[in-house]
Amino acid sequence: PLLTRLIQHNDDSEVSSNCCGCLSNIAEISCHQVLIASDAGIMACLVAMRSKSLELQRKGSRLFSLLCACDSKRILNEIIEKEGHNFLISYLTSHDSYLLQSGVLGILNLSAHKDYRLHIAKARVIDPLVTLIRYDDLNTELQNMAMMCIVNLSEDINNHPTFVNEGMVKIMISIYNSSGDDMRTYAALVVANVAKNRSMSQIISCCQGGVESILHLAKLDYSPFRRNVLGAIASLSFIHRNKEQMCFEGGSIQLFQAFRTEFKDSMSLNSACCAIANLSENAEYNSFLAEMGVVPLLTNVLTSYEFDDNNEAIRALGNLAINPHLCLGISQNIHVINKVLKVLISGNEYNERMAYMMMTNVAASTETHDYLARVNIMSAIMNYLQNALIPKHKDSDETISYALLLIANLWANKDNHNMISKKSTDLVINYTKHRDVRCRQNAVICLGNLCSQPNATIRRWIITEVPQIFISFAYSPSHTETYYAQFQAIAGIRGLAFHHDLRCMLVQQGCCEPLVLTLTRDRDKTTRIALCREVSAAIFNLTLSSSTYLLLVQSGIVSGLSSLIEHRDTVAQTFAIGSLANLARYGYEENCNLFAEISLSMFRNILESFLVSDETTKELARCLVHFARDVRCSQLFERH
Repeated sequence: PLLTRLIQHNDDSEVSSNCCGCLSNIAEISCHQVLIASDAGIMACLVAMRSKSLELQRKGSRLFSLLCACDSKRILNEIIEKEGHNFLISYLTSHDSYLLQSGVLGILNLSAHKDYRLHIAKARVIDPLVTLIRYDDLNTELQNMAMMCIVNLSEDINNHPTFVNEGMVKIMISIYNSSGDDMRTYAALVVANVAKNRSMSQIISCCQGGVESILHLAKLDYSPFRRNVLGAIASLSFIHRNKEQMCFEGGSIQLFQAFRTEFKDSMSLNSACCAIANLSENAEYNSFLAEMGVVPLLTNVLTSYEFDDNNEAIRALGNLAINPHLCLGISQNIHVINKVLKVLISGNEYNERMAYMMMTNVAASTETHDYLARVNIMSAIMNYLQNALIPKHKDSDETISYALLLIANLWANKDNHNMISKKSTDLVINYTKHRDVRCRQNAVICLGNLCSQPNATIRRWIITEVPQIFISFAYSPSHTETYYAQFQAIAGIRGLAFHHDLRCMLVQQGCCEPLVLTLTRDRDKTTRIALCREVSAAIFNLTLSSSTYLLLVQSGIVSGLSSLIEHRDTVAQTFAIGSLANLARYGYEENCNLFAEISLSMFRNILESFLVSDETTKELARCLVHFARDVRCSQLFERH
């Protein structure tokens, strides 16, 4: 206290300078900084820095820069309120090396406290710091300290717009490309800190050398940088054009180091899992990630660490499960499946969505269904969907659509049909009326998979409502995203039409109209081969009964068949010719000559094409046999 009073009230600058020097020496020990500042130390420093004596300014600024390192929020607030940081910023442009050093040290100490970084940046400290970094005559230690100030300021996400608007990112990349090792590392760290901000990652990605500077950091085995680098890699991995660099130019090294036991922490592991999840969205990188041993690491994170959010590890495993070779291994890990089942009922919306996405991809392979059946996953899904129908229940439509798609994958396997009850079917039928288009589509896909399997057992409760649902969704969609629902609805009609007693009911309910419209409307847009095959197979099954003949002819099905006969796909062509043969078989006394007149010229073109398959030839011959039964066709045969 005596020394601080002497500084404030003594007219002898030499005495005041000695007092500041004495306090500076004491303040080099961190535990003394709060004591000095509490005994009017801040005010004494401000008086000294306002003095006309250069020596007193030097000693006062040194003491002040040391006091900026104290951990007391009260003292730091006093420094900011009395605008002490502005003194330090003014010293950054000073020609006096002592004042310059004190200014840099003070800003460095202040910026080490995260609560004051935004305030310092707003005081326009960045420009003089950049000037110091680029000043060739400045000693290396001061340049490094100035760069460390910028690193500290870049840690605050609120400063990132300022960094971008003032061109700091490009300046840091320039320094990275032209400076020594220490400066390169600091410059890359600034870029990494800005890149952690998802809203800025696109800007970093567009800057030439931005990603390379972060990958340079990734190759350094220095753990304090790990969290910064992992955050930047995770953020940049959302951008498609960066993924190849991330995999093959050093990013993967840092990702796998994050799983090492001695470095584990929830934030680093979550960032690593997020980056792997983003990289694995591209199937072309899945093999590379698998070879690097990422699946055991992810399963270990999921089952061994009790973090609040395991969603990124689940998302990564879900993306990798698209690969059938990895899918089986994931599903056979009972600890992973049990963990995911707990997440399915956790109540955390995002975690549940990722868990359903993962299980949907796992269930896409029928080889995994045995393992999923053992854990009774169907009951968990049905309970979730039942609760999601409650009006006040808050569930995202995306999660519901994943749950329905998971059921669709399970129902695609005929061996699972014994698990299906009337309650579960009725529940899926309810979702065909859902407000969300994807939920409606996926519900139709569930029913389509249920009915389209060869020799599938059609339960009594399915016949009442499902055919009309299929007919409604079989019409050509207005949006391309509903194509899959249309395809599955037509597949369902095809499956139902396989059963003799259901064909007449389907035709009476109007299933022919959407099939004909699919083939005749916008022919250029309906060239999807898989869809044409399903339509032709459905028509073929419908024509197998004589009871449906008249209704089929009246519906205009023959014009649709003529377009299929001209189709470039031989499978669709074969089904169309077979359908025409079935119609000719039952209607040779009435319309056989009309059928022949429409099709004989096309038949000749097919036979002359040299690309006709044995099955097509067989159906074509069967059709000609039925035509030949009608004497009215003899002239047509001679003509063609």
